[in-house]
Amino acid sequence: MPTVTIDGNKVTPNKKESPKVVTAGTSQKQEREDAFNSIGAIVQFGCILGGQLADAGAIGLHAPPIAHEAAELAETNEYIARFADILIQVGPAAALITAAMPLALQLLANHKIIPADKLGGANVVSPDILEAQIKTQMAKQAMEVIKAQQAAERELAEAQAEFEREMAARNGDKATASA
Repeated sequence: MPTVTIDGNKVTPNKKESPKVVTAGTSQKQEREDAFNSIGAIVQFGCILGGQLADAGAIGLHAPPIAHEAAELAETNEYIARFADILIQVGPAAALITAAMPLALQLLANHKIIPADKLGGANVVSPDILEAQIKTQMAKQAMEVIKAQQAAERELAEAQAEFEREMAARNGDKATASA
C-alpha cells in the first residue's frame, strides 16, 4: 500500500480498516510497545485504586519488559499484531479516560464517597488540603487587591497634592501680579 502524508503524519491505508496514522519518527513496533504499556498502566491504576500497592509496584516494574517482548512478537505474529493495532486505535480514548480519572476520583473523595487516603497514588489528596490551598490563594489575591487599592489611593493623594500645589502656585502668581 502506498504511504501518503496528511498534516505531517504518514498514513498507510489498509484494505480492511481506515487509514492508520503513524506519527513521524515513531515506528509501528514502538507504537505497539506503547499500546501494551498502556494496558499495564491501566491495570496498575486499578491496583492502586483497590489498595493493592505491592501489585501496582510489581506491574510498574515488570510490565515494560513484557510490553517490549509483546511488541517484538507482534512483528511475526499476526494475531498479536492485530490486537496491538486495536489497542493503538483505542489508545487516545483510553488516554483521555486515564487523564480524567484523577479528577473524577478527587470529586468523589471531596464528597466523601470514597476515602482520599486510599487514592494517594492516583493524585488524589485530602479535600481539607485542597480547601486550604484555595483559601490561601484567595487570601493572597485579596491581599494583592488591597495592596493595589492602597497604591492607587497613594497615587491619587499625590496627584491631588500636586494639583493643589499647582493651583496655589497659579493663584499666588495672579495675586502677586494684581497687587
